[in-house]
Amino acid sequence: MAGLGVSHHGYRQGGSRYSYWLFRPKTTVSYAFTPALSLRYSFEMYEHVSRIAFIGGTAIRTNVMEWTVGNPDLKPNKVFDHVLTLSYDRPRLSLSADFCYRTNPRSNMAYYVRTADDRFVYTQRNQKDIRMVYGTVYARCDILPERLTANLWGGVFRFFNYGDNYRHYLTTYNFSGSLNAYLGRWTLVAAADNGWKFMEGETMGHGGSATYVGATCHIGNFDLSVFFQHPFEQHPRTNKSIICNEYMHKVFIERGRDYGNMLTFNLTWKMQWGRKYKSIRKTLQNRDSQTGIMQGR
Repeated sequence: MAGLGVSHHGYRQGGSRYSYWLFRPKTTVSYAFTPALSLRYSFEMYEHVSRIAFIGGTAIRTNVMEWTVGNPDLKPNKVFDHVLTLSYDRPRLSLSADFCYRTNPRSNMAYYVRTADDRFVYTQRNQKDIRMVYGTVYARCDILPERLTANLWGGVFRFFNYGDNYRHYLTTYNFSGSLNAYLGRWTLVAAADNGWKFMEGETMGHGGSATYVGATCHIGNFDLSVFFQHPFEQHPRTNKSIICNEYMHKVFIERGRDYGNMLTFNLTWKMQWGRKYKSIRKTLQNRDSQTGIMQGR
């Protein structure tokens, strides 16, 4: 399978302007060893323009000591993805393993400058390289057919950031799991994950972990659902970021009091009326649902 997407980005302000054509090709090759076991290789390249380029050379004051300065000379990011996937599918068990190598040469990376009057200026430059290597495993098991299902996902990620005047590395372990029970008109679910942790440029980020349980009752055209999010947590952390620059070390933590011990109720009513007709079902298997050609990144 092969696909190609293209978009155009243009900018003009004062003496600064650019016009970029951004291409997004993707190729996928699959081979089935048996009806249950298959191997797939996927290559994709995509480009995007940094928001720092949109503000030209304007300087924006962030706080008393920090400024953000635009750079209209930034070239678009160009990302190359190589993914190898091994899949095993049976009626009650699905297993898959992904191995990915991602590289972003001459990427838009953070650049900090400390001025003589102790101001910290942040901008972006096209610097050496950002790379990511990871391996993930996904498993789905029907413990009781059509009654109880478990989903597990976990991965090891390694990040490499090569700037003009810095190098940063990070190894992370990310995982998630869920359990779903289908009991007649009742559907029960429990899920948890440890949050996405990554390193890009000089910023290390860690999304907040999440846990929740929920139940849905189906009564005719009505669905009544209740979800309990972040149980027994008063002020759950929703995000954490750390600036690892040689001139400035900054830790930003965001907490959401509203998300702690949060109960959510949903009532859905499906309305249907009018004459019913039998429709002809036609399924065209002419595209790879994973191409993401129309999806932004």
